[in-house]
Amino acid sequence: MIRVATQPTYIANPNSKWEHIDFRRLDFEDSRIESYCSALETIYLNGEARYFAFEATDRDAFLSAYHLDHRGFEIQVRSFLRCQAVQECFVVEQGLPYGSPDEVTVIHQGGCQFEGLLADVLLGGGAYEGWSGSVPDARRLAEDCIAGLRSLATQTLWSPFVITQPWCPFFHDIAWDYTFIVQFPYDTRMAIVCATDTD
Repeated sequence: MIRVATQPTYIANPNSKWEHIDFRRLDFEDSRIESYCSALETIYLNGEARYFAFEATDRDAFLSAYHLDHRGFEIQVRSFLRCQAVQECFVVEQGLPYGSPDEVTVIHQGGCQFEGLLADVLLGGGAYEGWSGSVPDARRLAEDCIAGLRSLATQTLWSPFVITQPWCPFFHDIAWDYTFIVQFPYDTRMAIVCATDTD
């Protein structure tokens, strides 16, 4: 049986823009995402990986922007990254002044591309350490991570994105900066996994 996402009802506001959408951090933990992040940290020896989940503070405004603000997904993702709740999750004591949400290139992914990229990041290794697991191990961790991310949503509709540039001081702006974002539009939720390493 195939479950189909049903479009939620909402009070439409044609003036809602992505820049006006705010988010609150959810109390969310998932062992599958933690396992993926832990695996990354075995190869990102001088860096780290973090993940968080967020929900729009105004459901009607989010859904109005989703349906009526047709300026493209880069606006959606960049606006999300600029939110204070998101920025606060990536504060670091000795961060480097690299990057801005306004400067990043956002790449929309298909589900299979996204899964493959998560596995490829593990298989690619970090600055000093290569992945000690097998290709099937990396694929399993990637699949499990996606299952963990998708547990945030009750609907099937989702949109994954990737950014390979720094957008806040958490990142080191070398070759190992990754931001993985999943938007669950009908649940008005966003998930983010970030990783960075430095040589």
